[in-house]
Amino acid sequence: MSTIASSTSILQDDNKSITAPNESTSCLMKNNSNNNNYLSMGNSRENDNTTSSTVTIPDPILASAKIDTPNSKIEWSTFKTRLIYYIPMLQWLPYYNRHQFMGDLLAGLSLSSLFIPQALSYSIGLCRLPAKHGLYTISIPTLIYACLGMSPQLSVGPEATVSLMVGAGIAQHQKQPMDPESAAAIASLTALFVGLFTLGLGLLRFGFLDSLMSHALLRGFITGVAIVVLIQQTIYLLGMDEIAKHAGITIASSSLDRKQSDTIFIRRIPELLLVVIISTAVCRLFRLDKLGIDVLGQVGSPHQSPLPFPSWPYLPEGANMKNVVINAAVISIIGFVESIAAAKTFARKHNYFVSANRELVALGTCNVIGSLFQTFLHLLPRSKVNESMNPQTQMSGMVSGIATLIVTGYLLPQFYYIPQAMLNSIIFMAVVALLQELPHDLKFMWNMHAWQDIAMLTTTFVITMAYSLEYGTAIAVLFSLIITIKQTSYPRITVMGRVKESLYKFGPIKNSRGLVEHLEEVLIIRVEEPLYFVNTGQLKDRLRRIEHYGDLSVHPSEAPLRSSENLRYIIFDLGGMESIDASAVQILYEIIESYHARDIHVYIVKVQPCAFPLLERGDLLRLIGPRQLYNEVADVIQAVEYDISST
Repeated sequence: MSTIASSTSILQDDNKSITAPNESTSCLMKNNSNNNNYLSMGNSRENDNTTSSTVTIPDPILASAKIDTPNSKIEWSTFKTRLIYYIPMLQWLPYYNRHQFMGDLLAGLSLSSLFIPQALSYSIGLCRLPAKHGLYTISIPTLIYACLGMSPQLSVGPEATVSLMVGAGIAQHQKQPMDPESAAAIASLTALFVGLFTLGLGLLRFGFLDSLMSHALLRGFITGVAIVVLIQQTIYLLGMDEIAKHAGITIASSSLDRKQSDTIFIRRIPELLLVVIISTAVCRLFRLDKLGIDVLGQVGSPHQSPLPFPSWPYLPEGANMKNVVINAAVISIIGFVESIAAAKTFARKHNYFVSANRELVALGTCNVIGSLFQTFLHLLPRSKVNESMNPQTQMSGMVSGIATLIVTGYLLPQFYYIPQAMLNSIIFMAVVALLQELPHDLKFMWNMHAWQDIAMLTTTFVITMAYSLEYGTAIAVLFSLIITIKQTSYPRITVMGRVKESLYKFGPIKNSRGLVEHLEEVLIIRVEEPLYFVNTGQLKDRLRRIEHYGDLSVHPSEAPLRSSENLRYIIFDLGGMESIDASAVQILYEIIESYHARDIHVYIVKVQPCAFPLLERGDLLRLIGPRQLYNEVADVIQAVEYDISST
């Protein structure tokens, strides 16, 4: 059992119980054990009527947790721990068993049977590259992500949105006919720059930036891209190539105005794979290619190696490096937001942790290394499909990559009779998947009366459709920055008042339904967040509005909730201000000076230890005075009552 002693002092004056203000307030206390300064905001009150009592405190039921911390760390042990953290494969591989491998084997084979037709479709139909580059884009990234990725449900590979943007970027260099190898070089160079950008964001720990682009803006952009792809593929499915060229729409167009500038599985076998096999067999059996049906044709050489010899991407003659870098930056933004959003969604659903920075490092590494093997860009496109196959670990992605390497090395001649119409249909399926979530999102925004989100979605969609993918991305990023700056430029402050039928109980005035009221001659402001140069620019204006109208929720045309003429005391509750920068200290200094010039007393309550040194170095505490620092708002109100009663 333990005991503590408490003391209180009460000043009796005309049947009123008023606590006298302290004569000295200690703000810093020296700790002899570690020579550090700590903040002590306690008030000492000494009077004749002092009572002391002993309070008995029982022993705690829950004992304090004791964590054994080693005095010294072995360098090798630390290196091994960090290595396991940064290479997630080392976390699950030592405990891998046969049961998990069977599940991953089935999931990986099923995933590759879906990936391979899609990769062929995106490479030919959207990027206008030889089909073999689509297969390269599957094999290398899946092997790398299996080692560096954190989620079993996530899978990397070519994606419709980014593939269209790659094709649009290649089209910018096609002022004259470009051979397939040059186009592939531009695609690989773009993948290299995207990988470097993404890798840099991860290493610099910029993973938090995924929250800057709102869901409405991203949905509007993706919807615009999906409609563009639908129109393009419809044109070529209907054999309207020449008409489209005369109208100014090409296979690599990224907008309608270019001339002016869920898969169903049957026993783990994708329905798409069955369609590919059946359509190819029918085309080969009846030689439909001789009847005018366009087929894929020869893919690579009959005896080529599964992968090309690694080499650095180069800029082909006639291409513009500036266009490549700009296109890579635009793709990085969209791919970054889309990929991290998918990673976090599955992490929440399956209850595990995903680091956005480590995912960026994994994706960046996939693109950088993949660009050495003539791949184009890849993201996390088929994660929902991969999840439905119930993979046990990241080994499923590795199985998918190995299966693709085997197909690339031995089965390419079998792709000759794949109908082009079937490949276009695969792109249609991907586009429909992109559009499936739009009705649900629009319904949710409508029910929430989120008119701003609807307006942003519509604006991004129209600009992407009417101009280009680049303009759509730029507008989406610009809107996101404007909204973010607007939301963060206003400091979160709350006007406090006294709860009715109480003496020293306080609460927010807003939404109190009349249960909390202002105090005469006193204004209480509670700061809810750290102050820094961004959100203190509007602090003076917001305080002036509160002073005149009583609360920020009151419109200037309405009657004020309080009178600003009799203000004599203002109290700043800094309990929520855990930190402050030099610019905010300077603005607070100017605000307090202006109040002093009007003979208004300023009090500060609950200064946090992290903010105290800057307030002290900025002479703000000297400006206020040591007697104006308190621990609780109730203590300040008692001091104000004592001051009023003494005058």
